[in-house]
Amino acid sequence: MRARLAAVLTAPIVAVLSSCYVTVQGSAFLRDQARSRPVERIREPTATERELFTRVEEIRTYAEQELGLSAGRNYTTFVRTDKGHLVSVVSATRAESFTPKVWRFPVVGAVPYKGFYREKSAIRLARRLSDQGYDVYLRRVDAFSSLGYFRDPLYSFMVGYSDARLTELIIHEMAHATLWIKDGGDFNEQFATFVGREGTRRFLTARRGEEAAQAYLSHLVDRDTFRDDINRLRADLEALYAAGLPREETLANKQETIARFARAFAGSYDERYRSQAYRAAFDGRMNNAYIDLWRTYTSGLDRFYGYLEEHDDDLRATIGWVISNAEHIVHNREP
Repeated sequence: MRARLAAVLTAPIVAVLSSCYVTVQGSAFLRDQARSRPVERIREPTATERELFTRVEEIRTYAEQELGLSAGRNYTTFVRTDKGHLVSVVSATRAESFTPKVWRFPVVGAVPYKGFYREKSAIRLARRLSDQGYDVYLRRVDAFSSLGYFRDPLYSFMVGYSDARLTELIIHEMAHATLWIKDGGDFNEQFATFVGREGTRRFLTARRGEEAAQAYLSHLVDRDTFRDDINRLRADLEALYAAGLPREETLANKQETIARFARAFAGSYDERYRSQAYRAAFDGRMNNAYIDLWRTYTSGLDRFYGYLEEHDDDLRATIGWVISNAEHIVHNREP
């Protein structure tokens, strides 16, 4: 997961299509559906496009046969596009707390993000929410899952993705298509994140060799180090927000807290990180919305790894057990 979280932080397409903005977003989605073609019917595919199709089919097959995920006909069609991403997604929390802005949609329920095909529309929403006192984070997303309602296509900007990035993206989205609990937003994203990263590690080990798997593990170490840093900053800010100071004083102290943390982060970066992926994390983007996004996608990962340990490191069995008990887990009932 890079700092912008683009590969794996994905908004389900139903959330893009539903509610009052269905006409604009729905027409854009349906245009992509109309433009998509089965990969075997793509006219004069380039060598890199053919390589993409082959790699994705290998990932799909592995995820279906080895992990028990639903493949359907997802990622068997292709769209050529000039865009470098798919949709722009807005997340927001209050500026003086971690209370998120939540949107409700049919089928998916409540989710802490809203997606747009046109970035200008996302920017307008972000500005409006900022004017209303929210911290806002706008990110570009490379893929989403239509949860089995449509064929999710591949896009030409995915050509050249590394094996690790492509595998995690496809398996993450296949996890969404396999299991989605209405109103279980955090659970859904954490389940897909867990399956995506652990499935990717195993795929790379089995199909690309130990060196590729170790390189990915090194990437995950940095990702988890950054998650831990973000959690420490969040704890500092939560203590500030709980102090009950006047809003203006709270916001001033918040900026001081973030600036102080950023200085310590920069000063110790080379000692604690293996790559440059997170060095610029505090360059203008750090706010409550960005911090809370990490909670949405990663706060429950230890729980899923606990399930994996209970199932003797059998990922397929773990996924099956979670699917069978998902409603109990989401509603905090004993399975």
